[in-house]
Amino acid sequence: MMIESDTDTPISPEENIPEKHSEEMQEIISSPPSWLYNWGMSIFICLLFGLLGMTQVIKYPDSVRFPLTVNTVNGPVVLKAAGIEKLTKFMVRSHDSVKKGQPLVLFGDTAGAHDALLLLESLDSKKGFDIWNRSNYHLPPDLIESYRQFKADDGFLERQQTQVKHLLPYEKNLNFEKLSQLADQWAAKHLLRAPVSGMVLFSGLVIEGEFTRKEDVLFEIADEHAQYFGTMFIPEDIISKIKVGQNVLIRMKGSEGRNAGSISGNIISVADLPSANGAYLCRVNLQLSGQKWPVHPFQLKNHMRMDADIITEDKTLFGRITGSLIKTRF
Repeated sequence: MMIESDTDTPISPEENIPEKHSEEMQEIISSPPSWLYNWGMSIFICLLFGLLGMTQVIKYPDSVRFPLTVNTVNGPVVLKAAGIEKLTKFMVRSHDSVKKGQPLVLFGDTAGAHDALLLLESLDSKKGFDIWNRSNYHLPPDLIESYRQFKADDGFLERQQTQVKHLLPYEKNLNFEKLSQLADQWAAKHLLRAPVSGMVLFSGLVIEGEFTRKEDVLFEIADEHAQYFGTMFIPEDIISKIKVGQNVLIRMKGSEGRNAGSISGNIISVADLPSANGAYLCRVNLQLSGQKWPVHPFQLKNHMRMDADIITEDKTLFGRITGSLIKTRF
């Protein structure tokens, strides 16, 4: 019977791998890189001071939020329909800038309206020579006869040329005056003119080709030089934190409550006595000049309500953290 010795048992190469890897790991652990000894602590300290420096720069101010109501001086002029009439054509688009007296809407029959507007422009500028010298106008029926009588004045051309040549003052002509009067009557019946200069803002639901009803709102004209300001009511327990000059951030709400832009402002007055509801009235100046925001300033409306954050104390993140720690400790 043969007995095999334990020393004769073959040993596979895989059995030595764990021991070999263990020795290598031990060597790495026992001998860390030299740069970690030399620079590790310095890098850690630099990162720590960098984070502390960022907390000194990042703004995290104390603020209180209250509703703000927009008010305006020289607010938008609302234009309404005078009665039941067909709105033939809008002659301007929303956000167009218009001048006082500029035609905005054409009502009723449009036959000859284009040339009637050209005639009105010439009459307003006293260009009688241009009217007479034009080959023909395709005018509305109530202006055709008067225009024919004006054209039939054979001496008008000679007088106009003499006035232009010698810079003489305009000579009244009965046919010219009659044509001008009838043109003004046609314009009063068929045109809606801008009562002031400004920017057109559409606010109604009237569509071209439909009939308007009396008092239907067509649009508004916002004065380009209108002054906007906000008013806020502050409760008595908060009023001690509110000071004149504090900055205010006003947020406009879009659809579904989304932020549609923001306006900067500052408090310009605080009431000394509470109002009837027990709150103190604050007036906020809206800084619109040079404002970079998605919403056009002329979309502000009188009595519009928005959320406003009053910056009661301008703090950094570091100041907020240290302040919280002090309050917690004491």
